[in-house]
Amino acid sequence: MLIEEAASGLSLLQDLRSELSSVRGYKPTGDKVMRMNAQTAHVENGFVYLPREAPWLPDLEHELTMFPKGRYADQIDSISQALEFIFNRSDMDAFVAFTRWDMERRVVGDDVDAQPRNVRAISNTPSMNIEIKTNSGRSVRPDANGILWFTKSEAAGLRLLPGITFLPD
Repeated sequence: MLIEEAASGLSLLQDLRSELSSVRGYKPTGDKVMRMNAQTAHVENGFVYLPREAPWLPDLEHELTMFPKGRYADQIDSISQALEFIFNRSDMDAFVAFTRWDMERRVVGDDVDAQPRNVRAISNTPSMNIEIKTNSGRSVRPDANGILWFTKSEAAGLRLLPGITFLPD
């Protein structure tokens, strides 16, 4: 947690340091516009993510689009200070490595191509020209032996589909 070492932040910093070891003081340099301009490359290069939904998101988006001519810039100032700390004052390599690992974990977890297709089924229809669209969006056709191969998550969504018989493991 970063707290600006200025005005009211000093007393808050002292109070929180006695309770939390992760609290760090931060002395910003330059004005808000200079600080945010220094971090623009990190935003443009995709290192900054915002949630799709949050109760505070519309206010932040408004502040970002109005900056630097908007009425408020406190959230932008906090963001610029956090980015400056992350990219310039902390262990940048560890941050990048964690971010890369986290993104790869999310992609692999959602990537149906990375999951094994080890659930077998056959069609009760004699035609080999069937095609089944799975819940993952993948189209499945029988192989040369008439076997349909699914991932476990795809098969779970098809268990009640008439005309398909799942084979035992």
